Amino acid sequence: MAPPFDAWIARWAERAGLNRLGPLLAVLMVLNVIVGVTGYTIYSAREQSHFVRDRVVQDALGLVQTLAVSAETSWQQTNRQSIMARVFERAGRNSLVDSVWALDLQGRAILALGRTNGRFVAQTGRPPVALPPGAPMPQVVLLEDRLIAWAPVFSEAGDGWIRLDYSLREERFLVRHIWWDALWVTALWSGLAALILFLVLRRPIASLREAAAFAGDLDHRSGQQ
Repeated sequence: MAPPFDAWIARWAERAGLNRLGPLLAVLMVLNVIVGVTGYTIYSAREQSHFVRDRVVQDALGLVQTLAVSAETSWQQTNRQSIMARVFERAGRNSLVDSVWALDLQGRAILALGRTNGRFVAQTGRPPVALPPGAPMPQVVLLEDRLIAWAPVFSEAGDGWIRLDYSLREERFLVRHIWWDALWVTALWSGLAALILFLVLRRPIASLREAAAFAGDLDHRSGQQ
């Protein structure tokens, strides 16, 4: 028959030295630091992630609408691809922009530029893509590692869409950075708290041990009389 759980805990605590006041207080202090820092880290990572994502969404929407307005002026010109290519290349200077597409109403690429081997160059042979449903208006689709921003193009020569693929790696980097900072802070403060607790309680615990030993000695002497 297996021993009761509380008996197993008691034996484990005795082997770990937690049946003594000093180590027990140190462990409780470290656990308190870990719980506090972890809770704050979860809250901070979530808040910062939402803040960065909201900013990225606004940046992507602003950029794709700017590109759409620029495309409207060149949409009906015979050299529209070369004109839009220059505009798209400037957008590609933003390292978070993975690709920019000019699409007709069938989802076929009129022009597509994307990041290849660190360069923002023309992409050919792209198959038609699904256009956003509903009324033609700026919108954003959030995916796991990126977002896709859309903006309609209205022109006398025909309507279309500008699609912008925007990376979310800045958000992921920020969350990882917060967790790494939390790991170092937890280790530092746990060690510091345990050291301070040891220095502060060393003499009182030693006095308690002496008092306990003295009381035990008195009981032993009383038993012998």
